[in-house]
Amino acid sequence: MKEGEKLVLEVDGVTKKYHGRKVLDSVSFTLETGEFFSLIGPSGSGKSTLLKIIAGLEDADEGSLRFGKKPDRDSPVILVFQDFQLFPNLSVRENVAFGLKARKREKTEIDQKVDNVLDRLGISGLAGAFPASLSGGEQQRTALARALVLNPQLLLLDEPFSSLDPNLKGEIALLIRETTSAWNTPVICVTHDFQEAFSMSDRIGVLLEGRLVQTGPPQDVFINPVTLDAARFMGPVNHVPAGLAAAISPRAGRCDLYLRPEFLEFVPSPSGEASLLMSCFYGHRIIHLVQWKGKKWEAAGSTMEWAPGTPGKLTFNIREE
Repeated sequence: MKEGEKLVLEVDGVTKKYHGRKVLDSVSFTLETGEFFSLIGPSGSGKSTLLKIIAGLEDADEGSLRFGKKPDRDSPVILVFQDFQLFPNLSVRENVAFGLKARKREKTEIDQKVDNVLDRLGISGLAGAFPASLSGGEQQRTALARALVLNPQLLLLDEPFSSLDPNLKGEIALLIRETTSAWNTPVICVTHDFQEAFSMSDRIGVLLEGRLVQTGPPQDVFINPVTLDAARFMGPVNHVPAGLAAAISPRAGRCDLYLRPEFLEFVPSPSGEASLLMSCFYGHRIIHLVQWKGKKWEAAGSTMEWAPGTPGKLTFNIREE
């Protein structure tokens, strides 16, 4: 494959205004063949508006879109909405087959493709069921099947976890990733569920107040956030002012650091200047809230044994590059 053929989509300087307010502000990024790119950000940050522009449902006020291949009926861009929009009067099988029938495909081809995608997504046994009888996860699988059966050149997912129970989110995230990877379908997914986005994505973009403030591999975006707002959206973070940052890390220079609790350690010591305020158990992690140098810090821990008021030292575990 030639270098130019890897491009699926280039978004260049897309801006959108509603009533004079910028909902999207000069958003730019590219997407390559087979890539899973998630845009994360709080509600109202412009994520869904961007998807609608890419899907052709809205126009940008400024900027442009360039597709590697112009979308058409045989190679469409498909947007799966957060409410799935299944046809209530059609069975699962009929919902999945709807787009193929609208394109006047032969019945043999329709049956083969529908059987394949239903089996792939584990819902063959629900082929005759109607949407009202399906769980949220089953509706999600049906909506995904209805999109994938059309062999989209680009799949757009709008808040795919918004109507799912917490225990289903991880399961559906893995299903989406496995299925689109097997079909080599490039995906842009917008969500505020950053943990699920991390588990699915090759690359993450952080959209805040209409601006794409950071893109990169999930681990890099999480560990090395570029702004305090970006860091806080993705979970607990410690703001290390530039002066203190320079003292604990030569690589910090004169810049502030934003460190996850995993990079801080509280060690009990009678001579320590820090003091343990409390320890909190979150099931998958323990966080120590520590007072030091006039600030409160969050440090990851492995024990709940230390009592509030325990003196100690706060250490920073920063990889120097």
